[in-house]
Amino acid sequence: DVKKEALRIYRDVKDRGITRGLEDSLVMDACVFVASKRLGKPIIHLSSGDKKQEAEYRRRLYSVVSKIAQLYPLYTRNTSEYFYSLVDIFPLPPEIREEAKELIRNNMDLLNGRNPKGVVGAIVYIVAQKHHIDLYQRLIADKLGITEVTIRHRVKELRKRILENI
Repeated sequence: DVKKEALRIYRDVKDRGITRGLEDSLVMDACVFVASKRLGKPIIHLSSGDKKQEAEYRRRLYSVVSKIAQLYPLYTRNTSEYFYSLVDIFPLPPEIREEAKELIRNNMDLLNGRNPKGVVGAIVYIVAQKHHIDLYQRLIADKLGITEVTIRHRVKELRKRILENI
């Protein structure tokens, strides 16, 4: 049950002091989000109607979700097969595909709270660049059904961490 799991996560997060200083309602919403993802249940989002307020709330919510996801990963190992299948879409040599999959395997926590297609797209782009393969952000974005901007943002976020591991 999502409510029970969310409450369990909430109590644990509060006890550990991870969300100290944050609004309880925001933390509870984040716990419900994490519990829903972990249990594979749909996440219901109620719109307030005010787009600017909603965007700010969502930004704050995902910030809290990423903190909680460090303790309670959103994705299981079964889900990793989905991420690997995204890599297989691209015309890359097998050894480069395996390098991208290895980066995903070693950095599953990077996927928490982010669009997985954006993270996988950024990993594919960075690995292709490293091996001097012309795989453009536009092509990756089109094949994954996301925007170039998403890939650019994920590349900026991931470049420091991933390049340290390459």
